[in-house]
Amino acid sequence: GERNDHTASLRSQDMSDFHTIAANASSNAMNNPAEALAKVLTSETPKIDSGVKSYLSLLAARGVTHNSSNNIVLSSAETRRNETLAIADPVLLLKCTRALLGAINSFNVPERGASDKSSTGMQEQEQSSDLEYNVIRILWNNFVTQRQKPSKFLGRTSLLVVFPILLQELRTNVPKIPGLSDDQIINFFEVFSQLLRSYSEGDETKDGEGNKDDDSKLLWCTDGGADELSRRRARRKDAADKRKEYMVADDEQPPTINDEESFAIN
Repeated sequence: GERNDHTASLRSQDMSDFHTIAANASSNAMNNPAEALAKVLTSETPKIDSGVKSYLSLLAARGVTHNSSNNIVLSSAETRRNETLAIADPVLLLKCTRALLGAINSFNVPERGASDKSSTGMQEQEQSSDLEYNVIRILWNNFVTQRQKPSKFLGRTSLLVVFPILLQELRTNVPKIPGLSDDQIINFFEVFSQLLRSYSEGDETKDGEGNKDDDSKLLWCTDGGADELSRRRARRKDAADKRKEYMVADDEQPPTINDEESFAIN
């Protein structure tokens, strides 16, 4: 009986110690901004891998990259460039996607120097705090070092910080893909970058933009773009219904004077 009581006492003490350790760990996480941020970053969805694959699906479904430019705010020069550098072959699109994921998952994020904050690759809206940058850099590089894929564990927030730097490197060292020019490959990466930024710059609908398709939502919305696709179907149905109404209205219009004159016998 005494032995059982002693065992029960030890178990009770173990559980008490466990709860104490758990409480302390929770408290430390709350009091350590870096740990809290790391937890947020690794729990973010969708993951980078999912966003990149959705980008491939988007382009493959349309057959050409330049169609997507209609849904991104681009200058006419950028639109013409996208049309000129369009990739229609699904096999080449897949190779570009693999090159993009390969570059993402092998990239080592550099330490940030004072000059980095004003570099052309880091636009004002893409600036991150030193804490955020360092947490992302450590997480990202640890995954690479351990031969894990950052794209499987991190989401859009992390990529938004890293991709401008990676894109600069890709422009300098363009992956070679037989059948594609360097300009076509870079354009593939740049359109992806535009979709990454356009979603991250804010989800609020601006005046007059509620009726426009937003491809970035197909990549980065947590619902996988289901709501965006639903809105598109609703807009197209409304447009079709309005066209039918106009056609019926035109058919019901009484003949005008000119119409009557056209039937008169001269």
